[in-house]
Amino acid sequence: MEESISIKGLNKVFQDFSLKNIDLEIPKGYVTGIVGNNGAGKTTLLKCMSGSYLPSSGSISFPFETRVGSIGFVYDECPFSSGIKVSRLSKMMGVLFPDWNGETYSSLCQKFDIPQDRCISKLSRGMRMKLQVAVNLSHDTDLILLDEPTAGMDPEARADFLDLIRDYISGEERTVVISSHITSDLDKIADYMVFMYNGEVILTGDMESLMDEYGVLRTGGEIIVPQEHIIHTDRTRFGTVSLVKDKKDLREAYPELVIDDATIDDIMVNLMRGR
Repeated sequence: MEESISIKGLNKVFQDFSLKNIDLEIPKGYVTGIVGNNGAGKTTLLKCMSGSYLPSSGSISFPFETRVGSIGFVYDECPFSSGIKVSRLSKMMGVLFPDWNGETYSSLCQKFDIPQDRCISKLSRGMRMKLQVAVNLSHDTDLILLDEPTAGMDPEARADFLDLIRDYISGEERTVVISSHITSDLDKIADYMVFMYNGEVILTGDMESLMDEYGVLRTGGEIIVPQEHIIHTDRTRFGTVSLVKDKKDLREAYPELVIDDATIDDIMVNLMRGR
């Protein structure tokens, strides 16, 4: 990992919540997914990265020169004035961003089925999210931060969105960071993962390594693998379901056991339950 967004000792203190000593290296040119429980601090972390929040302490440095528009942000709630028409928004963005591309914007609105003659207040939540994506992909950015970007999108729109993100990072000079509860989207597109819980980062890793490391062990009775391999176990009426690490070694040592590949959801849920 030669270049990265480097986050060192980041703290952000609120009256009822704090980010605690966040140390992260987010690789340039890739898609990084952030997952965690409600209140884990995902949105707060993204807002610190965007400059919307000033950290209480710590630092964030970028592998590119920051300028107006170099960091895009798709918020969980649309920030544009509700009374503005979609077509008028393009003219406003053209004032804000010298490199604004109105043709790209119109093309993306058409691709996402966003009516350009409609006021933003008349758009569904899913359309408002797609509108933010269209805006951020219509001017030159080095980094796009997305907070629950596919919330409210139908499956076809989500697939179109993931294709756009793949195109966006194809040159390996741009970076995407996505916070999402729809972990199936991250399974498809993320290169690197960050797991958060109650204001802390509890696990990071590239997708390939995480998928190689973790598995789901299902047994009908007693668990025979050593306890140091078990992250968390749930007991059901049919037996036990455990998240385990060192999956390959366990499969070799216990060929009679059923150890399935883990998903991001499996890892996230069991990490949280095991704390």
